[in-house]
Amino acid sequence: METPTPNQREYTFSISLANLLALPFGAIIAVILLFPFMTFWHPTLTDSKIITTMAGSTWAFFAISLSLIVAHELLHGITAAHYSVNGWKSVSFGVKWRYLCPYCHCCEPLKLQHFRHVCLMPLWVLGLLPIVIAFATGFLPLLMWGILLTTGSIGDIIAVLMTRKVPRDARIIDHPHALGFYVEQ
Repeated sequence: METPTPNQREYTFSISLANLLALPFGAIIAVILLFPFMTFWHPTLTDSKIITTMAGSTWAFFAISLSLIVAHELLHGITAAHYSVNGWKSVSFGVKWRYLCPYCHCCEPLKLQHFRHVCLMPLWVLGLLPIVIAFATGFLPLLMWGILLTTGSIGDIIAVLMTRKVPRDARIIDHPHALGFYVEQ
């Protein structure tokens, strides 16, 4: 679907701008979370060594990062397949190489709340849950990965924010080529 039909309205956001917003967004999240974490837990030298080791081992960092990116997109796909009438037949994956941006696309219209669930599932599971566990356990590396994966969900957060003025009973179709969606009216 290249252009919206007469009964659809298109909502899009610049992928380049979303990528640019990720840097200050991540910095703000890090400051907001690291200060209370450090104050409460006083991370040990062992935690610092784990982070230094992970950062120093390029291959380990790359492998973990790649695995988490795949997990992020798979969570989108699993959630979209769950809500889609045609399941996995409506879900596809790829990479927008121009932006170095992996994606999961659902070609089937979804209810507004289901579309939001599809967008936010990776944030909940890979971003916020690790942050909560890190605060409960005091494990700094988990907090760092949670912050990184929350930051990586900026496009998903933007997509959900774009749905704020969409009617509750609307059907949403994921945009096949842009950060955004079509609304059936």
